[in-house]
Amino acid sequence: MNLIKLQEQDLFKKHLLKIEGEIYFLNKNDNHNFSEIEKNDIMNIFLVFYDVILKFKTDSIGEKIEIEKIDSMEGIDMGNNGFTKILNIEKLFNLEEYINCEIKGFGKIFNNNQEVGVVLYFKNKKKLIFLNLGDEITLFTKIPTNLKREGYKELVY
Repeated sequence: MNLIKLQEQDLFKKHLLKIEGEIYFLNKNDNHNFSEIEKNDIMNIFLVFYDVILKFKTDSIGEKIEIEKIDSMEGIDMGNNGFTKILNIEKLFNLEEYINCEIKGFGKIFNNNQEVGVVLYFKNKKKLIFLNLGDEITLFTKIPTNLKREGYKELVY
């Protein structure tokens, strides 16, 4: 799904209800404590609105961000390879102030003329940036300085 389709879904003026992440755990005995979760353990990020859930993930090649509209969020049991669990990640990323905020626009992040991320702009002048960094989805509130030096640029859509 691209940003044009997101706009067609009329996400403008929708309020964000919660931010969830699909977190990978190696075994079921892990205590699933946020103090032990690393940001690179997040496989997918979900934005939950009143009538739609958006799933942000890396594409199959590991170069871009894919966004899909889904009906529900579920973890996966991968047997001996671990499992995933859906957890609220607002505190992990210090994003509590985004809850109940209204979307006002979209943007893209490019590096070396390749689209590598998506930006959501909110009415409170805040933004969420979803980046694909080395086949991992990462969430920022601004592009880190080291990535700007590497040529990452934000373009308002």
